[in-house]
Amino acid sequence: HICAIQTQHSRYISGLDAEVRGKQEALQQYEGVILYSPEEEAHVFKLREEERTLAEQLSNALGKSKTLDICVNVNCGMRLGASVNNRARPNFEDDYLSPSKRKIAKNTAKITTPIATETRNKFSPLGKLTDTPEEEITLHKPKAPVPPIMLRYSDNYPEILANIKKACGPTDNKFSNDIIKIFPGTSEKHTQISNFCRTQGYDFYILKPKQLRPLKVVIKKLPPNQNPTEIKEALEEIGFSINKVVQLTKLRTRQPLPFYLVEVNKKENAEKIYELHKFKNLIIEIVPFRGRNAVNQCYNCNYFHHNADCCETKPRCLKCNQNHQTNKCEIKERVEKPTCINCGKIGHVASYRGCEKFPKPSNPQQNRLQHLNSERRTFNANKALIKNNTTFAQLFNTHSETQMAPQAPSPINEQTITNHNNDTLSGLGDIRELMEGLNEFKKLMIEFPNLIRGLKDLAKAKDINDKMQCLMIAFSGPVNNPSTK
Repeated sequence: HICAIQTQHSRYISGLDAEVRGKQEALQQYEGVILYSPEEEAHVFKLREEERTLAEQLSNALGKSKTLDICVNVNCGMRLGASVNNRARPNFEDDYLSPSKRKIAKNTAKITTPIATETRNKFSPLGKLTDTPEEEITLHKPKAPVPPIMLRYSDNYPEILANIKKACGPTDNKFSNDIIKIFPGTSEKHTQISNFCRTQGYDFYILKPKQLRPLKVVIKKLPPNQNPTEIKEALEEIGFSINKVVQLTKLRTRQPLPFYLVEVNKKENAEKIYELHKFKNLIIEIVPFRGRNAVNQCYNCNYFHHNADCCETKPRCLKCNQNHQTNKCEIKERVEKPTCINCGKIGHVASYRGCEKFPKPSNPQQNRLQHLNSERRTFNANKALIKNNTTFAQLFNTHSETQMAPQAPSPINEQTITNHNNDTLSGLGDIRELMEGLNEFKKLMIEFPNLIRGLKDLAKAKDINDKMQCLMIAFSGPVNNPSTK
């Protein structure tokens, strides 16, 4: 029964295959035909639909043949003709006879143990470590750079540097802007050199490292009449270490602002001041301090680029140039004609920003203004001279028969007019020639309408001969004579 089903299915597949090949041969007869008649087109469409339908039926039949049962008879022709995937392998184990030992080849290879391969584990040292509590783990922090010691330049600087080298050891020194920078290398040596320069009376100042500088913040949304001392005491009661509190003012008018600068000493809770949102029962805002782009001037020595807290230079008074601070001077009234202690000129003090010794901050806006001032353009009267009794249309008119209006007398002499014509007309000569060329080209386009098409064909031309041919064809077309219209 199984063989009969397989035989019938095989015949069905063969019939479908023959029909598909027949349809394909019929379609091959129309491959070279370009245009079909209505009857031929309908016939070809019908053949293609029938060929597609038969191909689908053949594909389905081939797939179904793989699911049919295989005949259990080993000698069945349908079984031998089945596919390899569905073919059942006969069991020959019952008829198998083992050969004798005399006919078996001997294995002469000796069995040797394999050579051990050395392996390396780069994580093996971790097995020797013992667990350490997290409290005992200390992270290695990079050392902060040690700032230089700024020694004031003097004529006997070789002797000063020799004394420092003899007392504290060798150092790296650099000269820049009347300052000798001494690089100690270590914080211990920095302290040693600072103490030595202080005992010897040398003029110098130091720069605090960033980790030792106070945290500067600004308190906003407070009334403008608050006492800075009271703000400092209130913050210290909360638990902050405050260095000072200053109310900010406008730069020019010195009008007090409702902003208070607070310097917090860097301790464990210094950053927590940003979490403070209420102060004296008021909602406040605390933001980082952003200083003005201004040069710092020391109140002690009246030199620049440092503060009085780190200054070890002899004090200088702005008013009398004596060795005391300005706030301790006996002159309390305003000096009418002061003498600058930095540049030596009369009429301003050392804190005047217009002084030639006062450092100028470098910013893009000032650099742009300096560039404009250095390359400011000058006015040339001859180039700006207007030609009298001449309009713009008359200047670019190409018709020679147009008469110009007579030039009115002018108080300018003939030599000035000649120079003006040479300067002005020489600059307009190129524009006039361009306008004349465009006018002639406009006339040419009116006379030869096919010229536009010829110019478009120039882009497709391959060589100069093709371009000349395109132009000859354009000029050989109909001509419009504007004089006859």
